[in-house]
Amino acid sequence: MRRSLHPLAVCLLIFAAAPGAQACFYSSLDLDPARSSQSSLRKLLFGDYEDMAREKRLPQYRKRLMQIEEEIAARGESPDRLDERAILLYRLGRAAEAEAIWTRLLAAEPDRFVTLCNYGTYCEMTGRFDDATTMIARAAALRPKFRGGAEALHAERLRHLLATRDNPATAGTTFWMQDMLPVWQQRAVPPNSLATVKFPRYPLEGIIELLRQFPKFGDGWLVLGMMLENDGQYRYALTAYRKALKYASSQRAVLDDYISLVQAYDDSRGVFTRTGPAFLVMICTLIGAVLAYKVFIVGRDVILDIRRARREAAAEKNDDGHA
Repeated sequence: MRRSLHPLAVCLLIFAAAPGAQACFYSSLDLDPARSSQSSLRKLLFGDYEDMAREKRLPQYRKRLMQIEEEIAARGESPDRLDERAILLYRLGRAAEAEAIWTRLLAAEPDRFVTLCNYGTYCEMTGRFDDATTMIARAAALRPKFRGGAEALHAERLRHLLATRDNPATAGTTFWMQDMLPVWQQRAVPPNSLATVKFPRYPLEGIIELLRQFPKFGDGWLVLGMMLENDGQYRYALTAYRKALKYASSQRAVLDDYISLVQAYDDSRGVFTRTGPAFLVMICTLIGAVLAYKVFIVGRDVILDIRRARREAAAEKNDDGHA
């Protein structure tokens, strides 16, 4: 099942972080810098976020840049407007102007979270992993739990890319998350394929948020697949593994065979095994709704009877008073 890894994996891994690679920034067009939880597992797995990104084209960027520049002319320069202007300039090919803005913003406010993330991502996209690591690590320290810790995971991704670039011979023996590597290397046959060693626990939300930001990160998809498989979500895990294969995970030489094993196990479970829990939940929900409706009807009748008795008692009292 395991074959030697081809050095091309390293080249593809570095290419994933090269200029032109897809990434999200904190702006009105991408990630919300004020909202922590903003990504869905289903939307991530089924490519909704990638579809949204593909819908954004140069005309939209030019239009938004005009709006930002009009706002600056009318209301003045704010850090948020300048940050977004820098992102749009970069996406429109005016990288030097974008970098000048980010440099100025950090000179005025060195711990500005949004600027550290955006400038760090820009440095990553242009191959400056050292600068990117410094800025993203600082941002992660400022807001360690934001977006499920996605920026801390981002910093780990950068350290991995930097180490792989400096030492290509480590491809396949190093991993984005080192404590996940023994789990992967000692995998067996599903359903207990990942149970041979202690499975590390990472916040699923953080992985989802990171992959929304970097949807072509193959090893990120592999880790997500392992987490989903370990939780028994085999269909979702298969989708994640296939994306890891598509986006050149460092383990892709052995991943194809492993996907076949997981697929075979999932097929062997049968339709009811896969859908049975959801079906039972639906039945229980329907029964609960029927019972709740009956309780409502009985309760309503009791209240009506009490009100009727009170009215009759009041009417009798009035009759006695007149007599």
